[in-house]
Amino acid sequence: MITIKEIMHGVTIISEDATVLEVAQIMEDKCTTAVLVESFGEVNGIITERDLVTKVMARAIDPRLVRASQIMTPIIYTIDAEEDITKAAIIMDRNNIRRLPVTKNGKIVGIVMTHDISKAMPYALHSRISSMRTMDRNHYPEF
Repeated sequence: MITIKEIMHGVTIISEDATVLEVAQIMEDKCTTAVLVESFGEVNGIITERDLVTKVMARAIDPRLVRASQIMTPIIYTIDAEEDITKAAIIMDRNNIRRLPVTKNGKIVGIVMTHDISKAMPYALHSRISSMRTMDRNHYPEF
């Protein structure tokens, strides 16, 4: 089993009061495609590069005048760091999301993306097949 904590990335958390210009600069500085948004000590939203483009730039809105809280997408789903990557894949597929915040003891500790799951899935499948073969041999010994 490959767990989420083995493939997750660190995450950048910003204030809901940050301007979209600041968000874009932080994304550039951190080489990241998404940031989480915090309000009163609680992470409650996510902003992706796509949000910057579709909600601000494509509408010709000045990014200095828009706050993170105005364009963030509320976080509805998270996954525990100890969960199997298959569970993350299912959550992401069923809900058409590409980034999933990771929690440990109820606190956000990272983020996992669809490409992380895609890269790890062959190893997870190989591990499962190997363990099934071992179980099969133990259950049905060869004569």
